[in-house]
Amino acid sequence: FILFNMSSTQSITESTLTFVQLNSIPLKSKVDQFRLWKVKVESYLDSLGVAHELTSVKSKNGHSDLNKKVKSFLLLSVDMDALSILSNIKDSSASEIWTQLCSHHERDSTASRLQLKSLLLSDKLRANEKINEFISRIINTGERLQMIGKPPDDEDK
Repeated sequence: FILFNMSSTQSITESTLTFVQLNSIPLKSKVDQFRLWKVKVESYLDSLGVAHELTSVKSKNGHSDLNKKVKSFLLLSVDMDALSILSNIKDSSASEIWTQLCSHHERDSTASRLQLKSLLLSDKLRANEKINEFISRIINTGERLQMIGKPPDDEDK
């Protein structure tokens, strides 16, 4: 991951970047892994006070230095498969990159919604599976439905 180094008198916009191994926040092209990666990225950027760059609109004068740093962090935090789905990378802001990643990995398609609902309703305890693992799998499926904006109905629970 990337650390923003700051002295106590520097602001985040004046800080320098130290590049460290990116294995801490890998993104693979699976929904569950994206969900976890997204939480980590949002939390990390929030701890630095720069999470607003994920939703900021591009200014008329181009991208701020802070926006460029967040964009760089995002691009360095994803694997080549994730990079390949992005369009217009060079001219995109951090928020545009973020939106493309979220849109791709959090699709609200009828097929994905039906598949998740079917999985939720038909999932059974597997042989030699601990009950906690089974419950985690059910909760995970429910969270995936919630992530695409279609939480399980009361009758599904």
